[in-house]
Amino acid sequence: MKRKRKWSHTQKAAAVMSAALFATALAGCSSGGTKPEASDSGNAPAAGGTSEPYKFSVMMKSFQNDAITPESKVWKKVEEYTNTKLEVQFTPDAAYNDKLNITLASGSMPSVIFVVNTKLPAIANAIKGGAFWEIGPYLKDYPNLKQMNPTILNNISVNGKYYGLYTSRPLGRYAVSYRKDWLQNVGLSEPKTIDDFYNMLKAFKEKDPDKNGKDDTYGMVVTKYAGPWDIMQTWFGVPNKWGVDKDGKLVPAHLTPEYMEALKFFKKLYDEKLVNQDFAVYDSAKWNDPIINSQAGVAVDVVTAPTRSMRRSRQASCQARWTCSEP
Repeated sequence: MKRKRKWSHTQKAAAVMSAALFATALAGCSSGGTKPEASDSGNAPAAGGTSEPYKFSVMMKSFQNDAITPESKVWKKVEEYTNTKLEVQFTPDAAYNDKLNITLASGSMPSVIFVVNTKLPAIANAIKGGAFWEIGPYLKDYPNLKQMNPTILNNISVNGKYYGLYTSRPLGRYAVSYRKDWLQNVGLSEPKTIDDFYNMLKAFKEKDPDKNGKDDTYGMVVTKYAGPWDIMQTWFGVPNKWGVDKDGKLVPAHLTPEYMEALKFFKKLYDEKLVNQDFAVYDSAKWNDPIINSQAGVAVDVVTAPTRSMRRSRQASCQARWTCSEP
């Protein structure tokens, strides 16, 4: 019997846990752990009455290989507007956790470090050891920061204190992005169910969606980043990490029947080569490349992914057209 399961609207709450932690270098408390005092003399005025640019370093993730450089007009404009000298360490997403652990262990850290979860043992231990300073008491002094959501702030707190600023993101930020022109070429309409989604991937592999007369396309590009799989599990009713069974007991997601159903679906996609066969080692920094190069036609990613891909595809003179369907 053909399944007609509708898309689930279950969202991953973990997205609100991201935070940017302010490191010791910014606080100036590496020796005694004292809090920085408010002062207007952080940068002494230079000749001519202007202050020297404040040197500010950041370590953050990069999701593509062509990261912005100090020669960029945007980079220079930000420095000019903020009177800063920026040093940004872009690290590929796939290697970020290793770089983060090495940086924490080195004792030589940038002013700001991006972390996915403040509850990670390495981060919690670094906070306990005095590597970061508490910014909570200062939030009220800034009109925008004092309006931050108290619930999300509590999520990123450590022992009730705030050591960073959370990354604000919409809860419903994931979508199925697909090539609209390919969908029209294979004679299908917008997917509404899991079966529709499967049929779209199959057609993108077997029905020459780019009309070049070659068997050189597949359905969906997947990387070793597990986010899309996590989202797609919810289509089958898999709970977010934990669920409650019929007896009212907590059950981990991977022990539910729905989880097994989702795994079988993923295996089917892999066995039929509707996804790239090297997904387990495929670098997330190259996520958009198969789309831009007309090798794949679908990605399950954040809703802004098509916009980024279109921008890059225009640069590469690719005429791909996208549309999004909310899961």
